[in-house]
Amino acid sequence: MVTKPQQGPQRCMSGCTAIAIMLVALTWSSAARAQFSAREGYTEDGQYRVQVELVPYVWLPATSGTVHLGRPNAGQTVSINAGVPTVSELANVLDAAFIGAGLLRYGPWSAEIDMQWVNASTSHDRPVPGTLTTVHVNEAISLFRVAPGFGYEVVASQVGGVPVSLDARAGFSYITTGASADPGHLALPGFSRDQDFVQPWLGLRFDIYPSPSWRIELGGLGQGFGIDGGSWGWGASAFVSYLVTNWIDVSLGFRALNTQRFRGRDEQRSLNLTEYGPLLGVGFRF
Repeated sequence: MVTKPQQGPQRCMSGCTAIAIMLVALTWSSAARAQFSAREGYTEDGQYRVQVELVPYVWLPATSGTVHLGRPNAGQTVSINAGVPTVSELANVLDAAFIGAGLLRYGPWSAEIDMQWVNASTSHDRPVPGTLTTVHVNEAISLFRVAPGFGYEVVASQVGGVPVSLDARAGFSYITTGASADPGHLALPGFSRDQDFVQPWLGLRFDIYPSPSWRIELGGLGQGFGIDGGSWGWGASAFVSYLVTNWIDVSLGFRALNTQRFRGRDEQRSLNLTEYGPLLGVGFRF
């Protein structure tokens, strides 16, 4: 009796291989069709359309800042000066940050939202008042900021054959900050303080499109402008993005954010916090 060879496994392997090849081909063809454009927010015939991009980032900032607490803790100050955290530092203490951003375009109009969370801490020795001894003090500063805004594309042109665009932007930011110190010693009591406030902001966003798959974005803003008892601040960023497929891009860049607030010379309550460092993001476009 002649037994026919079993072809099921071979057919399965051949079918799986064919499917894998088709998926790779579709991925490459999608990447080939994907492109950044200064005309995002428009259809091919010039009609307005909705274009959305959501980008969560991982941010590793160096942090420097000073908080003067004022009354009833006159003279109490928390200071932070920490460099960009290493991997080993992150494994022990999460002194890092997360930021996320979203952008919606509709023709020349845009709506955006930006969020930052930063938590920094440090430890050092402080003298105990009236003694010759010192104690080890753990100090921390935190910042949470949400900033929605609107924009309008004031320039959509070409420079040397390279498409560029410029958006004027305006909005407000809601900021919550906290500062604390814990000496763990009765001779030097600990303290903490939280505050929240709102700052208006104005900014620009400049995009350069050297090729359909690449985008360079430069951004800057000023915030506060002395409103609400003397609030100020600024932000700056630079990103390079690569479009992987029609709906995914990756970004690498640098960001800096400064937040300041001063409330009365008598109370000496103030906040001055700056974060700056590299970031990596993945964008989802639809």
